[in-house]
Amino acid sequence: MLFFGHLDSEKGWTKQLHLGAFRNVNTAMVRKAGPDIGVDSVGDWSQAQSLGAYLGRLEEENALPKVVVYNLNPADNYVLATMIATSRTEAHPGKFNSAVDGGSSIKRSNGMATECAV
Repeated sequence: MLFFGHLDSEKGWTKQLHLGAFRNVNTAMVRKAGPDIGVDSVGDWSQAQSLGAYLGRLEEENALPKVVVYNLNPADNYVLATMIATSRTEAHPGKFNSAVDGGSSIKRSNGMATECAV
């Protein structure tokens, strides 16, 4: 991940991080149709500490690209929103952003409204 963070920064690309997804939960469907067919669930593992360490290290190495965080787990919205807000600087006010994960049924109605409010 650090290697790709450096590459993104060098090229001026925006890194997209998709967090909170527990992939391929329905193993019977995965066996029938293959992986990554939409049988995913919300994951419940901690995001803040490892994400903060990753982004902090890239910042220390002057290799932090622009970052968009897509979060699937609504329980993590406030943690990630505060991390994004406190990571902005005057030199790079739009360096971090959050986006609604359009593939999530949770975020289609009230989830989108909640994310906008955060």
